[in-house]
Amino acid sequence: MQTAGIRRAALAAVDGRRVLAIESTEALSRDDILRSLSWAQLDEVVFLDHVPVDKRHNAKVDYVALFRKLKRANNRRRTLP
Repeated sequence: MQTAGIRRAALAAVDGRRVLAIESTEALSRDDILRSLSWAQLDEVVFLDHVPVDKRHNAKVDYVALFRKLKRANNRRRTLP
């Protein structure tokens, strides 16, 4: 499935939650994405400046780096007032 404005996306499990990471080229609605992908039972949509990819292929998602990035983003959200 292709959606205008989404450059790259990847699904990951973070702390038992289904998280969709999106690298976008334009502003997108988190609620619209969750609604259109309700069948996927996503817990969260996170917008990233860059979804990390394998340096050799530049297409294959680097899931280890993505997991670290999502964990950091998750920890930052928990510490915000």
